[in-house]
Amino acid sequence: MSELRIGKRHRKRGALYRAVAAAQARVARLAASPPLTPRRKPASDARTRIATLSTAQTVELARAITQSPERIAQASLALVHAESSLTLGDYAFVESVRTTIPPSMLLCVVDVFLDRRTLARARDAGADVVGLVARALEGGELGVLVEAARALDLGVLVECRSSEEVDAAVAVGADGVLAALLDRDRLRADPEGAAATYARADTAHLPCFDVLAPFRDAAVSTAAAAASAEAAANPAAAPPDLPSAESTANAATEPTTEEHRPT
Repeated sequence: MSELRIGKRHRKRGALYRAVAAAQARVARLAASPPLTPRRKPASDARTRIATLSTAQTVELARAITQSPERIAQASLALVHAESSLTLGDYAFVESVRTTIPPSMLLCVVDVFLDRRTLARARDAGADVVGLVARALEGGELGVLVEAARALDLGVLVECRSSEEVDAAVAVGADGVLAALLDRDRLRADPEGAAATYARADTAHLPCFDVLAPFRDAAVSTAAAAASAEAAANPAAAPPDLPSAESTANAATEPTTEEHRPT
């Protein structure tokens, strides 16, 4: 398999850098834990069903997000965030979602995956599909993880922020892409990246779904609040032109749940 250079994944001290460090620590904990015995087989038709869905049929779930039971019931694909740095997720949360959503609903675990062991943990927690973050991977890492996911009978979506990342997803045979509405590194809304992702996915005939929308809205709200506070403190200054949105994500502490399931 040829290596694919996706590009520099993050700034040295950016938010994604910290997320990758947290993911590496999670891999280390899993490596020190007893091997997992699979408890559930992923849906055999997950890849076929993904191809028929749209963003309107998805729902994002995370510890910091509140969704109505009606909204969840209307969805066919749940995007469940397990990444700990931004979304405060863990696999205990994924397991709780799996037991509460309809059994027929596809569950995609979105995480900063770096290793087969984390993919196996996602499968064990109830995943039918995994969402890989292209920007967190370099060289041939994306292809290696897609192959590992296939060996675990998992469908694969790749979170992208550019047409180049979509091309990388196509090259490794991903089942679809996730258009990141938030720059994970700088924690800012990224409409240009999402638009480029959708456009390239459309020409590649890949299904494409929004991801990180609630966290994008929270980032926009935070920026708008900061601008309002600055304007109030300095009435003579013209306020910047910032969009406003109601924050749907507000978490104060990071969960401390162990990554391996209790025996």
